[in-house]
Amino acid sequence: MTKQALTGRILDSIAPPLRTTPSLALGQALLKGDKMDWVIQKATELGVQSVHPLQTTLSVVQPKAERIQAQVARWQRIALEAAQQSEQWAVPTVAAPQEIMKYWAGACQTLRIILTERHETASNLEDITLPATREASVLLLVGPEGGWTREEIAEAEQAGFRPVTLGPIILRAETAAITAIAILQYKLGGLR
Repeated sequence: MTKQALTGRILDSIAPPLRTTPSLALGQALLKGDKMDWVIQKATELGVQSVHPLQTTLSVVQPKAERIQAQVARWQRIALEAAQQSEQWAVPTVAAPQEIMKYWAGACQTLRIILTERHETASNLEDITLPATREASVLLLVGPEGGWTREEIAEAEQAGFRPVTLGPIILRAETAAITAIAILQYKLGGLR
């Protein structure tokens, strides 16, 4: 060790355990204040593999182009710290915010779910059949404080998303996200 450098030697390395459950991704509508930070932190602790911030019709937050790179770096640091705290082997990637209408086309997960508080054809999250192989993936979309518009729900269904609900109680967006992730992770076997 000198003032200019620190030299080290790797004594041992440990391979991460193989994931045995399907991966889980979160598409979260942008939330105001520190709520988005909180969702990223808690979603990481619960084992999501990626977080996709989304600009929706009713999103209060309007990202400024000149601040997006710094904001994504901040969110990625939050995910890193949460992964370290919860002893996760992998740190989820946090994507740059994207408009929801552009996001539908790129969604390629095995099962795509859009969480909605009221919808005629919505299933209860408890009743849906989830994929069982580790190669499978699940994408959960959670709306903003104002919810989804009818047009967004229709677009989501056309893009292969399945509307689901957490029941008759209306939860805040950040509470709904973490509740749904916990239920899904339990059903997928990630919390057992």
